[in-house]
Amino acid sequence: VNERSVRQIVSALRNRYEVVIIDCGTQMNSANAAAIEMADTTLLLTTPDVVSVRAAKRMVRLWDRLQIRKAEETVIVVNRHTRNTEIQPPLIERITSTRVARVTIPANFKELQSAVDAGRMQDLESRSTVKQAMWGLAGELGLVKTPEGGEKNSKFKGDRGSVGVLRGRSKQHD
Repeated sequence: VNERSVRQIVSALRNRYEVVIIDCGTQMNSANAAAIEMADTTLLLTTPDVVSVRAAKRMVRLWDRLQIRKAEETVIVVNRHTRNTEIQPPLIERITSTRVARVTIPANFKELQSAVDAGRMQDLESRSTVKQAMWGLAGELGLVKTPEGGEKNSKFKGDRGSVGVLRGRSKQHD
């Protein structure tokens, strides 16, 4: 897939869907660059370890050098987070010069294992800390609505769609 194709595909998807998710991976090429450049919101996932945080910092710098995305326009999502890790979100924010999402995805391998093995993440139990964190992230990004007084662990109302990086036009499709 080349840059031109990506631009056409993303434009078509944006016109048809309210939320579009594009996983650009860790490699950089012209197609990925075009998708990142077109995104309304760009999320960069990292785990709280030195190697991953350094890689995130390099990616943010690369995007900035290529004039694809500025650091302040990128949101870092911390995945596999635990409270006792030495590298916490505020440190990641300082290192990468980006905003780190308030909601982190916890490292709860036990509750994830069966859903990951089956390839059915949507089957996570509603009380799952990982599922609640994903809904919290969707709420933070403005993709779902929270009830009035929206407590951190409250259930979300509205469409249970996926978290995405592109917001399309709000057209109604049957």
